[in-house]
Amino acid sequence: MRERKEIEKDALKLENPPNDYNLLELHCFLALKQLLIMYWNKQISSESASKIKQQIFADYEKRCKEFDFWTSIFREQVEASNRTSFLRNELRKKWKSNEVTETTMAEMLDMALEIISIMYKEEF
Repeated sequence: MRERKEIEKDALKLENPPNDYNLLELHCFLALKQLLIMYWNKQISSESASKIKQQIFADYEKRCKEFDFWTSIFREQVEASNRTSFLRNELRKKWKSNEVTETTMAEMLDMALEIISIMYKEEF
């Protein structure tokens, strides 16, 4: 995510947002651009513009934190899924084999418990 000063600088200088902005940055840019237009057209006072600018940046930073949080949750789930992929495949192979003995059943239970502990991040 870009710093708020960089987005503010771009809103002052540029007519259109840069192509590499993500949706959060684009929203912030457009809100600042509209605020600048209103200020330049004397539709709002400098005090009001300053307060609104602070609200825009507070909202941007809050949404960035939320985005980072949910992205980290998603990454953790993907990593856990990737780590258990091999175990799940081995478990399927053992289950489909015709030779289910006490030993293979114990191995399958161990694999299943390991998968559960990885996915739920707890010892089982």
